[in-house]
Amino acid sequence: MTEPADITLYPASKLRILVAYLIDAGLAVACGLAVSQNVELTDERWIWIVWLAATIGFAAIQSLIFSQRGARTLGRRAMGLIVVSADGQKLSRFKRWMRFPLACISWGFAGLGIAWILFDRLHRSWHDLLTGSVEVPRLIKVKKTPPRG
Repeated sequence: MTEPADITLYPASKLRILVAYLIDAGLAVACGLAVSQNVELTDERWIWIVWLAATIGFAAIQSLIFSQRGARTLGRRAMGLIVVSADGQKLSRFKRWMRFPLACISWGFAGLGIAWILFDRLHRSWHDLLTGSVEVPRLIKVKKTPPRG
């Protein structure tokens, strides 16, 4: 089997990546609001906990379901982006699954991990750096990683 050719990755624009994140976050917040408005609670203080749990729950479900389809969430689909490894290959299953918990950390520091896109040369957020991934425009189909052995 031949080795994959060296390729040059051209990361997606900062604007497209940030808009994709905002679409995904907006969907999660909207679903969290819809759930929290339809839950009857005797103590109104719990409504924020219900909203937060529903928002994170929707984001987790969306991320984990779409991680099986090339890590293309609804926001990335709308912006025409795919997530690939730094060498241009398809992300491993482990890295796709690790992106969500690491993204929670990126959002958890007041969005600083997401805003890191503005400073990184390849427009990567913290969870991209930790998983060795890059968001690129979907121009071609990415081949699966060749089997080892």
